[in-house]
Amino acid sequence: MLDSATNSATGYKSIYDFGDANVESFSVNGFVVVRDAFPAHGLETLQREICEFARNFFKIEASPFGKHDYPSEIERMFDIAATKCTKDFQDFLGKVGQLYSYLQLHSNSAITEAIAGIGGNTVFTVKGGLFFNSHNLKQLTYDWHQETPYFLENELAHTLWFPVIRDLKFTGGEMLIVSGSHLHGVRPYTETRRSRGYLQKTVVLNESDSKNVLACDLNLGDAVLFHPDIIHCTSPSLRSICRVNAITRFVTTK
Repeated sequence: MLDSATNSATGYKSIYDFGDANVESFSVNGFVVVRDAFPAHGLETLQREICEFARNFFKIEASPFGKHDYPSEIERMFDIAATKCTKDFQDFLGKVGQLYSYLQLHSNSAITEAIAGIGGNTVFTVKGGLFFNSHNLKQLTYDWHQETPYFLENELAHTLWFPVIRDLKFTGGEMLIVSGSHLHGVRPYTETRRSRGYLQKTVVLNESDSKNVLACDLNLGDAVLFHPDIIHCTSPSLRSICRVNAITRFVTTK
């Protein structure tokens, strides 16, 4: 059972207290926190490209502050685009993972060093993109699940998750993660789909799982690297400011 201070927003303990980037920690917990994973200028470039891509994709006019406050501009446009939670919006979120600035972020030495630090082999990206959540849009949240059942055609090595525009203490909607749950392999799951939402492959937590839940209350620039069999979900603690985060899956080369 984990022992640390409780995160006041989620009611769970913070991942920052358990995520040292080394082989032993990853083997036991199933994740590591990568501090300062992305430089500020790299994130700002990604934010700018997301703004430009969204304006062209959704045909939304720029706001007066759009050239100076990328996070607020992204929030404004995403709120507009997500109103009907259409398939186009979900497609857009996935296509952001193909932007040059998105891919460029992952060449940062902090990421490669973190993967090497947990004993990982050379990896390449198989799928990346954004997730968007807000307090009035619950269709795009995920219940408790594992990554592996969604990518049975690939041998996933690691998954990287990080905020894109703000610290999660401001937005809420932290990812919750069950430390050590990867040790039991892929669990039985139930498939469902919310109206205008994502396919869910939901697993049920046992008593031991419930005692080991952590909140990924990451600061902008930090990331969490986790095993594909780790059980995780979207925290319901969403605030009035929307949450925009990125997820990238990696495959190990043989």
